[in-house]
Formats: sequence, structure tokens, C-alpha cells
Amino acid sequence: EGFVSHPNKVFAQKYTAENNSLNFEMTAYSVTGADTYTEDGYLKLNGRAPINSLYIDDLLVYDHSPDGDCIKFQAWIHVETDGEKVLGENSISVKNASYAIIYQVSDTSFIDWKTMPRKDPTIECEKLMRDAIKNGYIAVKEAHIKDYTALFNRVEITLDKGKNSRHSRGYCKIRIPCLHTFRQG
Repeated sequence: EGFVSHPNKVFAQKYTAENNSLNFEMTAYSVTGADTYTEDGYLKLNGRAPINSLYIDDLLVYDHSPDGDCIKFQAWIHVETDGEKVLGENSISVKNASYAIIYQVSDTSFIDWKTMPRKDPTIECEKLMRDAIKNGYIAVKEAHIKDYTALFNRVEITLDKGKNSRHSRGYCKIRIPCLHTFRQG
């Protein structure tokens, strides 16, 4: 199972398998040419968005100076498992596991439209990951369910199954074409 938790700002996934048969290797990739590496037990993706995305002769312009004006981004991935976890140079492998919980957090240096991107995404990624691991998968999932349930439980739909109800076949034959028209434009 997997979900993106708004309260914890984490993408959490849980995989299970019988007889310790869960085996996988994962890495991270970005089309902007970011660096992927392992550090402090995490798989990390660290990159910069182009400062110019005009496609003239397939050229993207990057600012690689340390204090450049481009937007920097990071993603951190952490795996908890009862199997063997191996950190490679730019990957995480899990072998012979009955479960694996994967947390992914990310952040950028973007602040707002009128401020140069000077924020360090490392600080937020570290905080979000530390909180997700400390709270644990069950608590993160419960916070996620509580958050979205408050929105989803505002609406209730009841369709009367009675033969003479206005929700019977005749009424639906009128409503369904209206929905199709609405979706198309």
C-alpha cells in the first residue's frame, strides 16, 4: 500500500511478501541530470532546475555556481525492513525480506515568486524524514487518514433502490448524458 501524507509531507509505501521473498533494488533519477548517492543511510537525489528552459537547439541552461539563482531540489529515501538492506553507491537493495517500508520526502529552494531561491532544501528534507521515521508508518498513515477523512466525509450520496424512486432507471438515463456533456466541455 502507499499514500502521500499531507500532514507529514511524506510519500510512504509498505510492501509485504511471504517466506522472506521480497527482493528489490531502487535508485532515484531526474531528467534534469541530478546526482544520486547514498549518505547517512539514505538514498538522496540532489539537483538543480535549469535557469533557462528555452529549447533552442535542445539546449537547457544551468547555473552550477554555489550561490546560483536556479531552484535547487532534493529527495531523500529511507527503507525500513526485516531483511538485508544494502546501500550501494547510488542505490538501496533489500533482500530476503517479509516487509519493506519506504519513506520519500522532497523539498526545493523555492520560496515565492518574488524572492530569489536561497532556501536550503536539505534542512526541510532532514526534518521531514526524521519526523516520519520517529512517528512510524502506522502513525503517519493514521494522520493521513484523519486529514483526508475530514474532507471526504463532508459529502454523502444515497441512491434509493426503490422501483418508483426518482433515482430509478428513468432519472439516471437523463442524468448520465448530462454528466458526459459536462465532462466534455
